[in-house]
Amino acid sequence: MLGGTLAIGANESTSLYLLPALLLRYREAFPQIRINVQRNLSERIPVEVLERNLDFGFLSFEPTQAGLESLVVHRDELVLVVPPEHPFAGRSEVALKDLGKETFVAHNARTPARTHIIELFQKHRTPLNIGIELATLETIKDFVRLGAGLAILPRLSVRDGLEDGTLIEVPVKGLAIEKV
Repeated sequence: MLGGTLAIGANESTSLYLLPALLLRYREAFPQIRINVQRNLSERIPVEVLERNLDFGFLSFEPTQAGLESLVVHRDELVLVVPPEHPFAGRSEVALKDLGKETFVAHNARTPARTHIIELFQKHRTPLNIGIELATLETIKDFVRLGAGLAILPRLSVRDGLEDGTLIEVPVKGLAIEKV
């Protein structure tokens, strides 16, 4: 009979939006295994796996450390979300240049996704005006709902707001950043 503990490392968005369904299925198949999910910064997870503090980890990017193997379990993309009353809410698409006069609410973690966004704005010579940096995706979504700014977030993390109409996804021409 199997037993023991499975130590998993995951960042905030994975812990909140992806793991619940996956771990419930795992628990149904292996109820005797205790699951311990440790929330970590993404850049720490590969190191923790290599040091054997974690059995495995979930990342939104390909790890570069030697000795690790990766497998894609979910693909997601970053999307622009606005509050329903924002002028962009009724548009079928906006250009990246249109975003240069907007204020953004962003995550304060320095992630590969954030780097890609900054580089994309620089490449298009468009200012990226980050007015507020926050520690959690849920808080960012709340600030967008309150009209404090726009945000570019993983689609999985904004699914609830898109479904209930408190957030509106607006396609951005040229914004194609995938998270794996």
